Amino acid sequence: MKKITPTDGTIRPVVCVIDDNDDVRRFICRVLQEAGFPTVDTNDGFAGVVLAGSSGARVAIIDMVMPDRDGCETMADLKVRFPTIKVLAMSGGGSVTPKTYLRRADDFLAKPFKVSEMIGKVTALAQRALC
Repeated sequence: MKKITPTDGTIRPVVCVIDDNDDVRRFICRVLQEAGFPTVDTNDGFAGVVLAGSSGARVAIIDMVMPDRDGCETMADLKVRFPTIKVLAMSGGGSVTPKTYLRRADDFLAKPFKVSEMIGKVTALAQRALC
């Protein structure tokens, strides 16, 4: 399992960010890296499952609305292949509500989001993933 230990002594596992919007994905990665989380990222759900496995990611942030493979399919595949991975479902689209995804996801983040909220949710999921 890849992880780093920031100066505050906490262990931070790899976070896999899967979002088809390049700007959003890069922003999330930059913010998480500044918070001490190593990240890997892709714009595709199929590649995201492979990347999460090969990187040893313990947390995945998945956009629920993507063109080729939606977040629900990606999340379901991740949970089957890597049952211990924690998933933060993320969406800002239409009829998408937390209740739609929380049966499979470990938490939900609505776009637009506050950076502090995202970091808090990822930190909490990372702690649960490392237990």
